[in-house]
Amino acid sequence: MKKLLVVYNFKGQSEFEWLLPILDQLKKKYSIFTIFRNKTAFNSVKNNKKMFSLWKKINKGKYIEKKREFFFIKLLILIIKKFSTDNLLINYLRKKIYNAQRLKKIIEGETSIKNQQICFFFFEFGFSSGWVDFLKK
Repeated sequence: MKKLLVVYNFKGQSEFEWLLPILDQLKKKYSIFTIFRNKTAFNSVKNNKKMFSLWKKINKGKYIEKKREFFFIKLLILIIKKFSTDNLLINYLRKKIYNAQRLKKIIEGETSIKNQQICFFFFEFGFSSGWVDFLKK
């Protein structure tokens, strides 16, 4: 069974321009799964026909984050950040959204990959998301 490599795409095609040749080589050893930060990032890749075609050959599945998903938890985090500096509570709430178990469920739901071992998580340098913050731990 191939190990799993997850790519977190924040901006769309600008990130994939340099990354796709590398992923094309890595597909021999790894199953590749992509998480798009939003529909705009996905459409940016989809609108570039050549890039989208190559990405589809490399990729085993995708997930597009939805703004409404975990809306109340995200709203609560924003409120707490505005009125408090309690990072323990904020981290607790963020773990409800971004955690390895949820990521595995997403991947299993979007692909035929079961019982995967996530070996790498690629993301844009200088950008941090909940996935990056919690998976690096």
